[in-house]
Amino acid sequence: MEIQALTRVFGPRGDGLPWCALGSVKSMISHTIPASGVAGIIKTALALYHKVLPPTLNCTEPNPKLELEKTPFYLNTETRPWVHRGSEPRRAGVNSFGFGGDQRPCRP
Repeated sequence: MEIQALTRVFGPRGDGLPWCALGSVKSMISHTIPASGVAGIIKTALALYHKVLPPTLNCTEPNPKLELEKTPFYLNTETRPWVHRGSEPRRAGVNSFGFGGDQRPCRP
């Protein structure tokens, strides 16, 4: 549901490569229901400060139900520089859901 909502806002992928990274704190520190929002904000603040996209751990194959190939998103699975072009500032979003539904970002 979240990927569908984000795709409505950002639009379909188009002809180019995916350009918007997705990640998860849950892969690093497990389920943090009471603190999920705070953990996400800390991870995002550090990513913005250091200009680095942190990885989503233990995920090699995104769930095909997400249909990421139709979106501008990719699951960031390795630490990489946060490449920035243009005059707009770097931007990031955080959701504070501590757990999700049946559509997991990765296959178990």
